[in-house]
Amino acid sequence: MPALSGVKIYTADESANAVFAYKLTANGDIKPSTKIKGTNTGLAAPIGVDNDGSGQSYVLEQSSFAVFAAGARGNVAPRFLVSGALTQLDNAQGIAVDPTGITYVTNSTGGNSYITVYAAGSNGNRGAIATIFDGQNFFFIPAGIALFNGTLYVADPGDQSLNEYPANSNGIVNPTAMITGLGTPRGVAVDTKGRIYVTDGNSVIVYAANANGNATPLATISGSATLLNGPGGLSVHGAVVVVANSGNASITVYPVNGSGNIAPLRLISGALTGLVNPQDVDVH
Repeated sequence: MPALSGVKIYTADESANAVFAYKLTANGDIKPSTKIKGTNTGLAAPIGVDNDGSGQSYVLEQSSFAVFAAGARGNVAPRFLVSGALTQLDNAQGIAVDPTGITYVTNSTGGNSYITVYAAGSNGNRGAIATIFDGQNFFFIPAGIALFNGTLYVADPGDQSLNEYPANSNGIVNPTAMITGLGTPRGVAVDTKGRIYVTDGNSVIVYAANANGNATPLATISGSATLLNGPGGLSVHGAVVVVANSGNASITVYPVNGSGNIAPLRLISGALTGLVNPQDVDVH
């Protein structure tokens, strides 16, 4: 794990056509410490971001994903761009990357949607190495996706659920667990203890690692004091939960043990931030 002073919040901003990065300790109306933006980047409405173990940034758009070198900044071209008919990328919604660079993408095609999996170093019109379909209820609107200890966690607002699958799945697979009773789950993250964090409406809901069915949450962060407004992607790092809010162009930070109508520990918001419509965050 990098030293805390080097940890950054990476944010995919759909309307700014950019990835902004801020120090984990950032607060207020401040400029990003770095940004990937400009015609050479090829970015046009990025909706997801994740990083591999070497610090490369994977940036998702609806029919492609680009990989930028660790430390990339400014108007730079990506190292790799996965795009084309063979990729099966179709209305992509969420991205998760393992430390080696294996990449998982949710595709919300309507009806029998799916997850596509790509080998590390994939480039160009490259086919997926696996395609995962849900064998129980079918994916309806798969959105956010997270990877932890060999398990994929997929938020599905269409089914109002969060489903779990082995990361090495291929073909039609039944979920190993399914958390029900949600409203419109969108983003998902998992901490080092396996606890599951889900954005649902204007709330962050936290479940135990072994949650299944209509489980009772461990905690819910919700209410006017939280400043949650259209939360999408979120990320957990150490003692904090970081959330992208598209409704008020902000990033909010909460303690991992937080619950109720609590104010954020930190708020990144304002004209200097460059934020317009942040969709996803990753802390690395």
